[in-house]
Amino acid sequence: ELLQPGGYLKLIELGLEDCVKEIDAQRVLGYALFKDGKHTKLSYPLETFDSDVAGRSFHNERFVQRMREKAASLSNVRLEQGTVTSLLEENKTVKGVQYRTKEGNELKLYAPLTIVCDGCFSNLRRSQFQEEHTFKFQSLKCHF
Repeated sequence: ELLQPGGYLKLIELGLEDCVKEIDAQRVLGYALFKDGKHTKLSYPLETFDSDVAGRSFHNERFVQRMREKAASLSNVRLEQGTVTSLLEENKTVKGVQYRTKEGNELKLYAPLTIVCDGCFSNLRRSQFQEEHTFKFQSLKCHF
């Protein structure tokens, strides 16, 4: 994953910047672009920021685990983990999820807001949209 400098600033604002520490996150200062034997370097305009501000490149799973740990440490949070098997709908509105625990139990959770973020191979997104969307980008980039 690549977290842009603005995203890192938002983590600082939210008090979550420690979530990118101790996960082997690398500071990213810009891009190097290569095409047809030519190359150029694009640096982030970071001159007006604290020296720690930069992008961060890291393994998404480690970052998500740190976010889980941070959330679970709060007194008003109860961490539930499982695999979502379906979205629960009423009148074409998502009201929650049905999920399977690692013990194999099927449970339902309801919430005023359900955020579906199960990645590019999402089965849940397919259940919400009838037509297929395809996006193709041809590029090569290198972070430095």
